Parts: sequence; structure tokens; C-alpha cells
Amino acid sequence: MQLTEKSVNCIDLSDLGSPARVEELLMEVNEKVRRLEIKYKAKSDAKKVRYEFVRMPGEKPGHAVLEVSKQSGAIFIVTGSRGMGKIKRTVMGSVSDYILHHSPVPVLICRHKEKDNR
Repeated sequence: MQLTEKSVNCIDLSDLGSPARVEELLMEVNEKVRRLEIKYKAKSDAKKVRYEFVRMPGEKPGHAVLEVSKQSGAIFIVTGSRGMGKIKRTVMGSVSDYILHHSPVPVLICRHKEKDNR
């Protein structure tokens, strides 16, 4: 299962002026990941869903998801989609598209519910 949130991956690369700033940014990312782990642990525990929180370094999350699924012997992958649209997805790429087209096991892509703006 892939659980990512946009805020974890957002680092302003123009602000990497010093080693101290890089360290500060790494600490911020680590804290965001820790909070995500707590959040998803609570959700999984509440639904009695067995899970494993895995953190892999790298620049290609789709590849990492497939590697973890292979190592763990997964028989099914569930991932989310941000619903970017065809043009944006084609230009930027999509983790869920990558997983869908490269996975040796079945993949279920779930779209987030759209918020009602009324």
C-alpha cells in the first residue's frame, strides 16, 4: 500500500544555501514523515488493517513501491491518485500510472473524494 502526502515531498530547492539549512530541511521532512506514520497507524489500527510503514530513500517513489511489494511478497497493491488530469499527468508523470503499468501483481488505484465546496 502506498501512502504519500504532497507536503512531505515539498522542499524549496532555492533555499538550500548552507549545510545548516539542509539539516533543518531534513529534520522538517523527518518530522512530517513521523506525523504521517502516527496518523496512518491510528487509521489502520482503528480499522484493524495489518500494515507495515516502510520508508525508502530515493527519487522514484513508483519504483520504491514496486521494490517493497516484491521484497514483501505482496499479492496486491492499493495506491491513491491525486487526479491530476491527462495533460498534467503526461508531462509530470504519475506514481500510480507507473505502478499500474510496471507491477507484476494486480493494482487498485483509489481516487480521493472531491470536497464539496458548498
